[in-house]
Amino acid sequence: MSKKLIKILPILLSMFINSYAQDSFWLKTNKPSGGVIYSVINKNDTLFIAGKGGVYQSVDLGNTWTSIGLQATEVTDLAISGNYLLAIGRGGCYRMNFYESQWEKVISGYFQTIDAKDSIVFLGSGFRGIYRSKNYGKDWEENNNGIDNYDIDKIFITSSNVVLASAAGTSGSGVFRSFDWGDSWKRIDPYQFAWNFEGITEFNNTLYAFDFVNQAKVYKSTDNGLTWFLPEYSSPPADIINTIYADNKGLYVGVDNYGFFRSTNEGASWVKINNGLENLTLTDISGNSSKLFLTNFDGFYSTDKDHINWEKHNTGINDLEIYTIAQNSKYIFIGSSGSGLFRAKKDLSELEEMDIGYNNKFVTSVLAVDSLLFVLVSSWSDHYYSSLYVSSNNGETWRKLNPNLDSAELETIVGNRKVLFIGSGFGVFRSTNNGETWEKMTNGMPNNINSSSIAVYDSVVIVTDGTSDIYRSENLGESWEKIYVPELFSGQSVAVSPTGDFYLGSGSVNILFKSTNLGESWAKLNNPLFNSSVTSISFSSSAVYVGLSSDGILKSTNNGETWSESNLDLFSKSVKSISAYDYYVFVGTNSGLYQEVNSTVPVTPIADYPDKIVQNYLHLHWRKSPNISSYRFQLSTDSLFQTILIDQVINDTTYYLNSLNYLTTYYWRVSSVTKYWDDIFSDFQKIVVSNPLNFKLYNNYPNPFNNETNVRVDVPIKSEIKLILYNSLGERIKIIKSSIVDAGTHYYKINSNNLASGIYFVRLIARNYSKTIKVVVLK
Repeated sequence: MSKKLIKILPILLSMFINSYAQDSFWLKTNKPSGGVIYSVINKNDTLFIAGKGGVYQSVDLGNTWTSIGLQATEVTDLAISGNYLLAIGRGGCYRMNFYESQWEKVISGYFQTIDAKDSIVFLGSGFRGIYRSKNYGKDWEENNNGIDNYDIDKIFITSSNVVLASAAGTSGSGVFRSFDWGDSWKRIDPYQFAWNFEGITEFNNTLYAFDFVNQAKVYKSTDNGLTWFLPEYSSPPADIINTIYADNKGLYVGVDNYGFFRSTNEGASWVKINNGLENLTLTDISGNSSKLFLTNFDGFYSTDKDHINWEKHNTGINDLEIYTIAQNSKYIFIGSSGSGLFRAKKDLSELEEMDIGYNNKFVTSVLAVDSLLFVLVSSWSDHYYSSLYVSSNNGETWRKLNPNLDSAELETIVGNRKVLFIGSGFGVFRSTNNGETWEKMTNGMPNNINSSSIAVYDSVVIVTDGTSDIYRSENLGESWEKIYVPELFSGQSVAVSPTGDFYLGSGSVNILFKSTNLGESWAKLNNPLFNSSVTSISFSSSAVYVGLSSDGILKSTNNGETWSESNLDLFSKSVKSISAYDYYVFVGTNSGLYQEVNSTVPVTPIADYPDKIVQNYLHLHWRKSPNISSYRFQLSTDSLFQTILIDQVINDTTYYLNSLNYLTTYYWRVSSVTKYWDDIFSDFQKIVVSNPLNFKLYNNYPNPFNNETNVRVDVPIKSEIKLILYNSLGERIKIIKSSIVDAGTHYYKINSNNLASGIYFVRLIARNYSKTIKVVVLK
């Protein structure tokens, strides 16, 4: 059998990183589906959406989605130019030919908006103004003749080929127009801080737009954006508008945290239509002749225009920002930013969303203490409005706690059965009665400390506050002392191992510290240096994992002495959370959930058979390894597996052995099978087959045969046997064997020399046993 093992060459990353053979990788799970989607665009009823996990395509009006690339890029906007799809994301603008399905980066930079018509494409930069391409996005030039504000927030090409550019920012604002495809621009208002639009749409040669500070009113222009006015009796739909769309049925807007609104009288009155929406923070609205499409922090929705009832269609979308993860012995709890809290078995089966109340979709922190579950959650993307909920039955039912917290911006909850701590933007709080009441920690700690990370071990508590200081308590928070940690810069994340070693990570640069004396003193660790913040720290039974804000994961298998990057197949390097429980290690990123597949997690054989077996068949079993679906089974007659009888890959945890030889010892082992290895075998297991209970003559193999065939005979005790070959007339042709043989399994060959094609018979005579089988010679 050919090896599937891919050998990973050691890569010299830096002087701090030890080279090592890759023994693990990250598998992006397909659960939970959905996530933050920023933009939707329609090309002849083929839909494209963009989000934190790249670009997706649907050919069935959004019912199902397929990723078409840029998985490692947070894509914020899309445009179509000829046969090209263009996307702006982190670090630049990307282009894909519909017929080639390959992305290329066509220009680097920070871009906030894109629009295209035919071969002309415009980009709005956050620092450099406007860029233009005349050849479908292949080549670019700065295009700022007449532009005096280079923070371009929105570009829009009208049906009359007038190009509008909206500028915003501290340096000024305003709207610029071009009648010559961007060769020159002119302000529509001479003032530096003029009106500007955040979103714009067009229907029937009329433009509709809104800005960020207009009390959510929609403005109108009938002269290609030269002048703007509020339609008579116009009113705001709710609060801050995020997106706008218009068609023959009316105006549609998506309002931050309040959902979808429609007006049939140009904004004089609005109707809120949120039926079916599970998240009310909308990001984009579009449509075709009969349907409306929208995106939000929960994915993609669509509805018929005539009867608006939103349906979520996230099949194939794997874009969730996993903000927090917790595990207990039975479940994993997955907290997302926009799609709520999910619960699943460790193999991600039986996945279901927990109902924590209407629109509570932004989960900040989850703590699992046995079957008790505590969640900080909000209906807003801003953590300032988080509330505390508790479940005593693993999330089946929930109760909102109304603790005496004189604070908003609840950021983290940690603790155990004895004590809970909440870190907030305005203080640290403690509860000794499972969250029913809380007290603010002030004895040696500032009243308004901003803390997003806390660790508890026995009676010792460590609190970070984003500075070079930490706060430590030896008595579960009764009193505190401030400790200065040199080179910490910005205390970002703290965690404690099961053995009581504290690890402390800095913001801005991922410097790590370790304390082996319960936080009294700290030693700086040698680890790779990047311009990342330490976002999370977790511990499995064999490793320490450190998540970084933009550079993935660091891993140590020797308690922090040496570190390696562990980013194989981790498309998103923006790590939000890590949770390790025994061999189950999950990572939440800004675009999906990953699970570690580790070759050091052994496949565990189950030897559920006696030391000696009397039958010659056996069912072998092994325990399923985390996230492994295929296994390689080997059987040998020696413990070194120099003589291999079976070498097979199967998608099961059971192997059926038949027709084993008696009085023989076998050895078997199993390896997990991935795209990177298939020979990380378990310890071998031994099978000892005893004497057969009876005489037995087996059918020959092969049959029919040309040159030779094998005949098997089982003998229970030392005996005289006769094995005779007859022709079809019953005439004896040959005595194959006639002698005393030992107990066990014996094989005898019959060759076809001097035998014509035809039917023959083999007869076994032994003591009181006699049996005849038919053999066929075919030449």
